[in-house]
Amino acid sequence: MEVGSSIDGIVGEDIEGIDCDLNKDQNEPVEPKVGMEFDSVDDLHGFFKSYARLKGFGIRKRSSTKDEDGVSKYVRLVCSCEGNRESKNSNPLKPRPMSRIGCKVVVVARFELDGKWMIINVCLDHNHDISPSKSRLFRCNREISHRVKRQLALNDQSGIDVPKNFRS
Repeated sequence: MEVGSSIDGIVGEDIEGIDCDLNKDQNEPVEPKVGMEFDSVDDLHGFFKSYARLKGFGIRKRSSTKDEDGVSKYVRLVCSCEGNRESKNSNPLKPRPMSRIGCKVVVVARFELDGKWMIINVCLDHNHDISPSKSRLFRCNREISHRVKRQLALNDQSGIDVPKNFRS
């Protein structure tokens, strides 16, 4: 799949309730910028997720802070390759690739007094390759359609084994 073909189907569409229009003159997704405001943290997450999907990387929530009432006040969204992980591989002769390699991509937002979420810090510099054609494979972008979920639930209720689900 080419980059252009994956973007063409998304222009002007509403992905998960978030309008992710592309810049009309550059054919590029709208980049997150300091000062952008969102009505909810879900809107912010959806916007950054759609941006990441179009650019070719996955995201995850790194941290968030809640007040004494349990209401979120601060959120930090990062690239799925952010941070470092210790290797759990017990066999040094068969090294496994590391999924976290210290990527610096981050979007930090806080809850303002006017009830909106405002982006206060953005860094979009990756230290790894990104691939828009493979963005559907990232954990945050994998989704099962409602039709398939319904079929799996019906098969489970009727006692059909899991391997037979894939042939139904």
